[in-house]
Amino acid sequence: MQRKKVFLDDCLIGHAATWGEVHALTKAHGIAFIGGARGAEGPSAFYLTACAVERPESVVKNSGGG
Repeated sequence: MQRKKVFLDDCLIGHAATWGEVHALTKAHGIAFIGGARGAEGPSAFYLTACAVERPESVVKNSGGG
C-alpha cells in the first residue's frame, strides 16, 4: 500500500497509508481538534483542515507527550 504525506493545514506532520494511520498519527502527536477535522485524500497526500486544540507545554510534558 502506498504511503502518502499527511498535511495539517499546510504543515507536513508525517506519512500514512490509510485514514486509520492518519488518525493514529495525529493521536501520537497529541493533536486534538475542536469539532473534528475535515479531510481530503489526493493521489500523494492526505489533507486535514481543522481548528487544533492547543495545550500549554507543561500539560504536554506532564502527560508524557513531550
